[in-house]
Amino acid sequence: MNSNECIGFALYDWDGEIGYAQFHELALDFFAANGAAPDVGGISTESGKSREIGRRRIAKQLSNREYEHAISLDLYHTLPDYAQLVFGWDVNATLMTDKDRTLSLCCDRTLAGLDLDYFEPLLDHLAKNVQLKYGIGFFRAFNFGPALYVDGMVAGYGYTKEDHVHTDRIGAWFRERINQRRHLSGYLRDVYPLNVLSEKHLSALVGGIQLADWIRGADGRGTLRELADGAWLWRLPMTQVDAVRQNLERAGLLIAYLPRAS
Repeated sequence: MNSNECIGFALYDWDGEIGYAQFHELALDFFAANGAAPDVGGISTESGKSREIGRRRIAKQLSNREYEHAISLDLYHTLPDYAQLVFGWDVNATLMTDKDRTLSLCCDRTLAGLDLDYFEPLLDHLAKNVQLKYGIGFFRAFNFGPALYVDGMVAGYGYTKEDHVHTDRIGAWFRERINQRRHLSGYLRDVYPLNVLSEKHLSALVGGIQLADWIRGADGRGTLRELADGAWLWRLPMTQVDAVRQNLERAGLLIAYLPRAS
C-alpha cells in the first residue's frame, strides 16, 4: 500500500526532441532512486495501437525499433494485488510526444525520501537539449490521482459544491491544452513549489510589475534561477505558495482560477 502523499513533476510542450530511449534511461534512474524497477508498462503508437509491456521486456530495455512509431510510453512499479492501475502504483514515469507533449515522474514520498530538489539536475540537463516552455513540481495525495492530475483529469472528489470547485480548477488544465494553450504565452496553470517558466511568463504583469521583478522585489516570493535557452526555475517553500497564489490570481495569471470561457 502506498503512503498518503505523492511527489510529482511534469514538463509540457517543449520545443525539440526528448527521445523514448533517452526518456527510458532517465525514467530507470528515477525508479532506481526510489529503490524500485518498473514492472508494468504500456506503449501506444501513431496507428492507435496500444500494448502492455511486461517486467521481463522492460528489464531487457525496449529496442529503438519498437520506439520508432511511439507516441506514448508509461512505466510503473505496481503494488501487490492492486485492483486498478491508476491507483495501484508507487512509482510512475510517462512520456507523450504527440501535439500535447508531456513528461511526468511521480513517486510515493516515503520510498526514498525524495524531494523536489531531485528534479533540478534533470532540468539542468534537459534545458541544454530542448527548449523548456512550462513545468510544475507538486505534492498530491494518492487518492486524488496524481498521475491523472498531470493531465488535468480528476479522481477522488465527491459531489459537494466545494468538490465541484476543485474539479473545475483541475479540469481547466485539460481544457486549456486542447483550446487556448495560454501557458505558452505567459499564463500559469497555478502556483507550485516548483515552476518551470519561460521569459513570457517572467514578463507577465503583477500589479504593473513584471513577474520576474515582482518575485525578486520582496521576501516570501521564492527564488528564480536561470536554466538555459530562455527557461527559468522558480522555487517556493510550501509555506509561501498560498500567499503568492492569491497575488497571481488577482493579477489574472492563473489558468485554474480564470472564468471558464463561454
